[in-house]
Amino acid sequence: MVMYCKLRGCPSPVLRRVVLLTCIMGFASILTLSPVAAEDRAELYREALSAFRAQDYDHAVAVWRNLAEKGHAAAQNNLGLCYLHGKGVKVDRKLAHSLFSDAAAHGRAAAQNNLARTYLKGWGVEQSDAEAYRWYLAAAEQGHGNAQKNLGVMLLDGTGVDADPEAALDWFLRAAEQGERRAFYQLGLMYGRGQGVVRDWARAVTYFREGASRGDAGSSFLLAEAFESGKGIDVDVDQALRWYRRAAARGHRRALVTLGEKFRDGTNVPQNLARAIMWFELAERAGHRRASETLEKLMDQANERQIAKAGQLLELFLGKLKPPARAKFEDQSA
Repeated sequence: MVMYCKLRGCPSPVLRRVVLLTCIMGFASILTLSPVAAEDRAELYREALSAFRAQDYDHAVAVWRNLAEKGHAAAQNNLGLCYLHGKGVKVDRKLAHSLFSDAAAHGRAAAQNNLARTYLKGWGVEQSDAEAYRWYLAAAEQGHGNAQKNLGVMLLDGTGVDADPEAALDWFLRAAEQGERRAFYQLGLMYGRGQGVVRDWARAVTYFREGASRGDAGSSFLLAEAFESGKGIDVDVDQALRWYRRAAARGHRRALVTLGEKFRDGTNVPQNLARAIMWFELAERAGHRRASETLEKLMDQANERQIAKAGQLLELFLGKLKPPARAKFEDQSA
């Protein structure tokens, strides 16, 4: 309307053309404000992500909070994770759930997956298997690999929905196609146990091997057991020990105890009390319920030299781990 009035009042055709071009350019500049702002938000988001990876949680939280208040779904999801795990803020599961809910409503698949988990665990919201299933399904249908695996687990166990091993297998396969390492573990279990499929240990081992190669601790442990027992593969005690150790390095409690028992009893390894103590202490630190009782007995049997050696071996083991893996063995009593 303003442009129309200005044009009507212009006596010169040339002047009318100048006014028209000026108005058009002004309108175009207004339209470009949103993309520029979006680029700024994207840059801020990446800046916060870099800060988070550098463990500068305060800065990451400050930026994500600002973006979240403006409706930035990815920032809402990441801020929710900060509140869920206490990174740069105090743990607040109710607020984490709320942030996941906001981001999920915008269609953010990762947030839908996290929202489902809060419902499944009852974190900051009343526990609801049905709601967990609904949100896992929403994320899985968008191609979120972890959600596809989680949905498969619910379908296999009949949690929040009627058990359907065939559908579970399909979702596990979809997740595996995307490289979701835990999906290979689940597929191996299905074939090893014959859940909804014909039992096939050779096929189970194939899945465990793939999951283990991608860093899944459970797959590493079950691959080690397969090598030791000869299920679906030739017996190879050296390979078994190798994969037990890999699972243990990722904090797998049964692998830690298994190694402790092997060195305590001399099963397929030279008997070594110091190494047995080391593995049982690591198991205790990782939260194994019965490790402390066995550890006390071993400490009573050991001499000062063996105890000192166990401490040296433990520090050497921990020193080789990256911080996230080492955190699983932090001494809770300290």
